[in-house]
Amino acid sequence: MSQLEKEINKLLDMDIKSVQYINWFEESGGEVKRITENEWELYEVTQYGIRTDYVDTYEKYNLDELVKEVYSWT
Repeated sequence: MSQLEKEINKLLDMDIKSVQYINWFEESGGEVKRITENEWELYEVTQYGIRTDYVDTYEKYNLDELVKEVYSWT
């Protein structure tokens, strides 16, 4: 199983209103919130948690794009 598939499976296993962190390094990376059964919000947390910015809302069919977006930040 690839890293992409592992990350997508983690997101699919999330409870609604829970938070998951992706590609976390030095207190920065992607913060993902599951907002409904089929929607996740992505936030970019800057280094050392100085700022958290909303990026986009993703649906189940494009979770691979969410994960690729987070990994593109490093």
